Amino acid sequence: MSTAVEVSMFERMLVPLDGSPQAESVLYQAHRLLCGRKGEVVLFHAKDESDASLNPGAVDKYLKGVESRLSPFGARVRRILGTGPFESALAETIRSEKISMVALSSHGRLTASATPVAGAVEKIVRGCEVPVLVTRAFQHDAEGGLVPSKCEPSTIRRILVPMDGSSACEAVMPAARDLALLLNAMVVLLHVSPDYREGSDFVGSRVSGRPTGPMPGKEASSADRLQFAAKTFSAAGVETMTLVLGGDPVKTILEFARPSAVDLIAMTTRGRTGLAQRLIGSVAQKVLKETLLPTLLVRASDAQCSV
Repeated sequence: MSTAVEVSMFERMLVPLDGSPQAESVLYQAHRLLCGRKGEVVLFHAKDESDASLNPGAVDKYLKGVESRLSPFGARVRRILGTGPFESALAETIRSEKISMVALSSHGRLTASATPVAGAVEKIVRGCEVPVLVTRAFQHDAEGGLVPSKCEPSTIRRILVPMDGSSACEAVMPAARDLALLLNAMVVLLHVSPDYREGSDFVGSRVSGRPTGPMPGKEASSADRLQFAAKTFSAAGVETMTLVLGGDPVKTILEFARPSAVDLIAMTTRGRTGLAQRLIGSVAQKVLKETLLPTLLVRASDAQCSV
């Protein structure tokens, strides 16, 4: 599998930082995305006028310090100091700087460890037009408690992509493919089927080859769409596996998505009503809150949601 081809998602990555160790955990977990590539890393801090904790000079000095830690590893870094409320300043920077991806931590300076995900992160995921990678500031210790994530680059070998047989859910495929190619990772396509018999062994298989026909239409079965998606990944040079499991979508995804099985979850964050909305609406939101795995989230377009 070749990883030499540069992909557009990583051309200009924005990393929001607030000066806290929690927010900086993204620098370690997304190390391979940020360093040693041709893409540009934009370090971002929003200075709210009501916040007197840091002056602009101190913020710039802080961002320069982060840049000095990334540059020796081949990162091309720029620094941007925004003003005003964090969410609006970030949205404006994404538009004006033509950001292709946002990478940020699940927690920041003001977010307690017991809070699953910072409220600002949820707002960014809901409104962002570009892919968002959420890394995790905390992990479980041997007793099941929460401790700060390790300050070391993470290894992503398997990417879980939940699918429900809709074109909206398939919107995450290009981003998951690009990430798998960059990291030389396997993609595991998971379909949670209402027809799956409780108590039976899971149905799983490796997939190879290329699609033999056009993309299935909206009337195609979930099995046909899953197989086509798997062969699309395979044709791009990604090692691919499909799984069919039963049960509640959130519970099934979270039970399967353990560090021993996969290292990252990639999902779509918006969909139409009905079955697609069940998976990529409330389910994606719950998975984002409850998992401790890095999560890549991609917003489906209106056109994809209507097919």
